[in-house]
Amino acid sequence: MVPDAPVLVRYADDLLALCRTREQPQEVKDRLAQWLEPRGLRFNEEKM
Repeated sequence: MVPDAPVLVRYADDLLALCRTREQPQEVKDRLAQWLEPRGLRFNEEKM
């Protein structure tokens, strides 16, 4: 485990990112969006 790293929790088709700093949520979202895109997936902005 990396100190101060966000913790991701997956439940069915949802993800919850538990962040330790105010900057991490946007960083996590950006990195996950990059990972999802080539797989034909995207964030559901209505759930955020």
